Amino acid sequence: MLSLAHREEAWIQKYATPRPKDDPLVTSASQNSPNSHIDLLHKYLKVAPYLLPNAPAVVAPYIWHTDLHAGNIFVQKGKISSVIDWQGLWAAPLILQARHARLVDYNGEVILKAPANFKDLEPAEKTRIRGLMSSSILLYLYEKQIAQDIPLLDRVLRFDHGRIRCEPILFVGDTWDDEIIPLRESLIRVER
Repeated sequence: MLSLAHREEAWIQKYATPRPKDDPLVTSASQNSPNSHIDLLHKYLKVAPYLLPNAPAVVAPYIWHTDLHAGNIFVQKGKISSVIDWQGLWAAPLILQARHARLVDYNGEVILKAPANFKDLEPAEKTRIRGLMSSSILLYLYEKQIAQDIPLLDRVLRFDHGRIRCEPILFVGDTWDDEIIPLRESLIRVER
């Protein structure tokens, strides 16, 4: 976690060249200022030791497929026969990588059964609720299966403020070429 920030700072100090102020590609004064990046990286370095839990299994490196969706999963005779698209693979702490598969990723209201007045609803509202129910049930079943089969992953997915604590680590490595704002916003969320 610390080496990412140190590497970014060293790169910025050596190679970062601000664009002219009238350049239309300059998105913000802070994005164009090496000192703004370095100041923010120093703020990150102050909180970084506290971001990840002291849980060896959670911070141990794991291999994680970063693009798991129906198009990358092949099924034959009701069983997964292969998974493709592994080029984004890397080994990193499980807590940084673990996500719900896009297949079941759902952040809306969890509705596991139709409301009592479902029959009286307008067709468009019925369709919307059916979609919510479908996504909710799929997520519910996925999480129950994960809890049963992979308790460590279930623990990581339920880690208190997990995404908020991990985002700065994910954004710190390339602020000059990508953008400084996601790192700044993620540190603000950590502070809150």
